[in-house]
Amino acid sequence: MSPRRGAPSRRVVERCAGVLGELALVRVGRRGYEIVAAGVFLTATHCRRSERALAREALAAVREPRRVLVGGLGVGHTLRAVLDDARVHEVVVVEIEPKVLEWAQAYLPAVARALADPRVRVTVGDLAAYLRDAAPASYDAILVDTDNGPGWLVREANARLYGPDGLVSAWDALAPGGAAAYWSAAPSETLPRDMARAGFEVRTVTVPWRDGNTPDVIYIGLKGHGPEAPEADAG
Repeated sequence: MSPRRGAPSRRVVERCAGVLGELALVRVGRRGYEIVAAGVFLTATHCRRSERALAREALAAVREPRRVLVGGLGVGHTLRAVLDDARVHEVVVVEIEPKVLEWAQAYLPAVARALADPRVRVTVGDLAAYLRDAAPASYDAILVDTDNGPGWLVREANARLYGPDGLVSAWDALAPGGAAAYWSAAPSETLPRDMARAGFEVRTVTVPWRDGNTPDVIYIGLKGHGPEAPEADAG
């Protein structure tokens, strides 16, 4: 099928085998890029409103967001929004795909500059494992955008991030008064409930698309009283 008239051209710039499956960098039009993993759209340079809102809303909820963890680099929208906040002294980016970091350096100059910021440190690895091993109370904000949300996983192992163990790991890694924010391409019934059970005070932010598609959703959890104790068996 030929592209519809007026649609931007699309061309695969690079393709490789990644942790998430086949990974592709797609050139869209003259200056745009998309990242596709296992045939599933992940992120694009022209889609930035909700990724930037992930950082903006979470940092606004924290009095002193000096140390921030960004889970998933993508095309750098969230990282760049974090660096726009002068209160931030250090940013740790955890990215599972080394090729995404290479592409940022080779094709995305603004992201390359962000990664070169002296406040930024990059770790290649799995975010769930990183959070599990993180020192207690080591971050003021944790921003999670490693997938399309709990209901649309590219990598099944990422379900751990949104489940009880992963949420408790995030709660433990936050300093008092900190916030964890989770990006999702669609509303989730289970995530806000499980966040509350892990100890978070949860609020939801919707970010509508200009074309009327289903809004992206950001779930923000403030570090509150702590995980709920399991209910005692009756009888």
